[in-house]
Amino acid sequence: MLDAGNSLFGKDPSNSSQGAIQIQAMNLMGYDAMAWGENDLILSAAVLRERFAEATFAAVSTNLGPAGELPLQPYVLKEVEGHTVAILGATAPAAAKRTQPGIALTVEPPLEAISRTVAGLRGQADVVIVLSNLSVAENEALALQVPGIDVLLGSHETGARIGSRAYNGPEGQVVVAVTYRQGQFLGQLTVRFDDAGRVVSFAGQDLTLTDKYADDPAMLELLAQYGVKP
Repeated sequence: MLDAGNSLFGKDPSNSSQGAIQIQAMNLMGYDAMAWGENDLILSAAVLRERFAEATFAAVSTNLGPAGELPLQPYVLKEVEGHTVAILGATAPAAAKRTQPGIALTVEPPLEAISRTVAGLRGQADVVIVLSNLSVAENEALALQVPGIDVLLGSHETGARIGSRAYNGPEGQVVVAVTYRQGQFLGQLTVRFDDAGRVVSFAGQDLTLTDKYADDPAMLELLAQYGVKP
């Protein structure tokens, strides 16, 4: 389970749980990683440190720095069925204007940061996945210009549904998938790789989270703790 960011600051204008309900829900769902989004940085450094002390998954961004005030890391490595998968994050440049006073963060151009980080992972990872909350055009630029990316999972705020497609990247196919916002859909992406770690085929779909899916008892209990209705 992966997330492209902007997950902690919800639709509730007061954000009364300060991201706690989102983190606990993502823990329950078994998330592996999320990207830092610019809206996540609306919360204070102290709150963000507390939230990610509670998280059972990593928060990643290649282009935010320096680490210290926040739990920043450029990527995480996961072992999946005998293969090493690198999961990187890309944060929108708007993050520079979103951070609270007292948070000293630099925001590097994403294309440069991703290019450098992917190059440094050669020989360490069989598959490279980028979690991006950049624009559609920036995601396309990453897919077309950065050698070594296999899959890019994006987000956007236009309200349009984009789905998944493949680009001819510098070293083969790059699958780019975007799922509609605000948890109304679950994006399911299946990718097949050859022995060299190149994309052979893929299939993506958005699953509409309607009443046909039964509510999870543990999730209902969590919502009840915060007085939230499903």
